[in-house]
Amino acid sequence: MNEINKNKNPTKEQSMDSIVKFVEKKLKDGQILNMRYGSEVAYQMILNYIKDGHDLEDVKSFLEKNLSDLGKKTMKNMTKK
Repeated sequence: MNEINKNKNPTKEQSMDSIVKFVEKKLKDGQILNMRYGSEVAYQMILNYIKDGHDLEDVKSFLEKNLSDLGKKTMKNMTKK
């Protein structure tokens, strides 16, 4: 009977491995979901900019500005609030 219970109950190491795998999967799933939401927001922002009457050169300039070091720093500061 004791031998059967040993096989059914995971060891501490097995339990920790299981928890680590679970947490890693949840974090990965959350990161992928956030990336999807972020891309949707970015695409919508670009479409709105075009719908406001901006041409391709304006869009290119807008994207370059947002991807510059200053643009990235500004976005980083905004997300900290």
